[in-house]
Amino acid sequence: MNTQHYVYELENTLNGMKYIGCRSYEGNPVDDKYYFGSSTLMPVNKRDICTKTILSTFNTRHEAQSEKTRLLNLHDVTNNDLYYNRKISSPSEHCVGYKPTQEHKDNLAAAWVGRVVSDETKVNMSVAKSGANNPRFGKTAVKRTCEHCGKTVGNNMYVRWHGSNCKSLNK
Repeated sequence: MNTQHYVYELENTLNGMKYIGCRSYEGNPVDDKYYFGSSTLMPVNKRDICTKTILSTFNTRHEAQSEKTRLLNLHDVTNNDLYYNRKISSPSEHCVGYKPTQEHKDNLAAAWVGRVVSDETKVNMSVAKSGANNPRFGKTAVKRTCEHCGKTVGNNMYVRWHGSNCKSLNK
């Protein structure tokens, strides 16, 4: 099936407030009838009280995010009380390859300082990712043998320490 990327608008029929969002969907966006946005500011019963309008469709997620950003800026949503949106995100924040700033990384790290995880929680997390639930379940690491020293290592170690970087080449 073909993935479509689209920009949509939700309108609360009770108070007239709106939400502009972006979504990727396998198939025709018109058939995506049950998705009503990710905003936590919208009412829980949004499917019952909101109408959904597809504003535009795109071939790439980046194009859709760019259009969403353009519309959010156009309507000045951060200062406009008629919109549930509170932030104007750039298209790059939603794309693969986004690089967080050092300040962002530091803030995330600081948020975890002093947090205590109970032994019970650790066991539960371990069980949740064991066996078939582990993303690496059934996969084997690629091994390569260095032609210079004869060691068999994982591909990541081979690239870093063996092959053309092998110590045996310098002897």
